[in-house]
Amino acid sequence: MIQLALIGAGAWGKKYISTLNSFNDCQIKYIYSKTAKTLQSIKGKYIKTTNYKELLFKSDIDGVIIATPNSTHYEICCDFIKKGFNLLIEKPVVEDYNQSLK
Repeated sequence: MIQLALIGAGAWGKKYISTLNSFNDCQIKYIYSKTAKTLQSIKGKYIKTTNYKELLFKSDIDGVIIATPNSTHYEICCDFIKKGFNLLIEKPVVEDYNQSLK
């Protein structure tokens, strides 16, 4: 079973939850949202957190989906790339040319 972490539980995050719930060999195990209120609105047996950095140290995550506001993609994806995680990042990965050079 492929275990995923979902970073972002807004409109796009909920689409990922809906889609991945139909897969037999893949599931979301962890969900991050900036607010506890958003996490409370998500039903299911997920491990929920308001601190995505906690997930950087989990060894049971096969991949991470980043579906947060565009302005946060770069910082979050860099944290997970440094730890060697496989990522799916909603576009854009960066917001400006200078970020892409780093």
